[in-house]
Amino acid sequence: MAKKYGHIIFDFSALCHLSKHSAFNRIGGNMELLRPTIAHGVMQQVYKVLEQHRAPGARVSFACDSRTSFRKNAYPNYKHGRHDNQTQVDLDCYETFDYIKEKLGDMGFPMYSVEGFEADDIMACVSKWAATVLLVTHDNDLYQTLSFADIYWLGKIKNEAWFKDEYGIGPINWDLVKAAAGCKSDQVEGIKGVGEKTAIKWINGMKVKAISENQQIVERNLPLVTLPHGRFPAQDFLVGYGKCPLEVDNYKLREFMKENKMQTYLNQFTLIEQAFGI
Repeated sequence: MAKKYGHIIFDFSALCHLSKHSAFNRIGGNMELLRPTIAHGVMQQVYKVLEQHRAPGARVSFACDSRTSFRKNAYPNYKHGRHDNQTQVDLDCYETFDYIKEKLGDMGFPMYSVEGFEADDIMACVSKWAATVLLVTHDNDLYQTLSFADIYWLGKIKNEAWFKDEYGIGPINWDLVKAAAGCKSDQVEGIKGVGEKTAIKWINGMKVKAISENQQIVERNLPLVTLPHGRFPAQDFLVGYGKCPLEVDNYKLREFMKENKMQTYLNQFTLIEQAFGI
């Protein structure tokens, strides 16, 4: 039997981008199908996770990135160039993401965003406060939370035991690995010649000259890669988080499915209601 969780938090951006890439393989160039296909992909992932892993009365929510970033203010190259050279298709996709976010919120899903911070900060904050937490994300920055939560992506669950077996260190040290080796996806530059394997050897006690001579890079990067960020208002956020149980509006969920041609889910709507706890 699949493990059940009392708190399930979806990385909204990760779900949307996964569905975007899948959509292009399915619509055959017919851009009119882009929005419903991405919407269907997001709903498919949400249903699959909740159907398998939602404990009765579980808190279910989405974590969203803020449009501003304390990290970028401190390190201008942070995620630099991610949105350069956008095509009209890219803009259409982001418009679709905003549409899905609005619809999910309107039908009752808590959609969390904290000004200046990222979805990762929200997910890490909850993981360190609550019990039985499942983070639905592909972002390996969140491996540092695996002492407190499990991570789900594409049908696979990663936990603390998996991490220790895979990397030979505790999850609590993952931010040090990222600080020394850098984070390519976020454009955080690490120490030249130091990758994750070398950084892990250093954490396990091996003397690494490049790291000992470049501690200032590790110190610069730690605030960028540690989750949640040191300035994240955890106490204030958790007060609000505790007041937002999942109460999905049956009618609005059904209308969203009709609008996006999710006939398969409409035909088995009783199963959807059970998964969502309606």
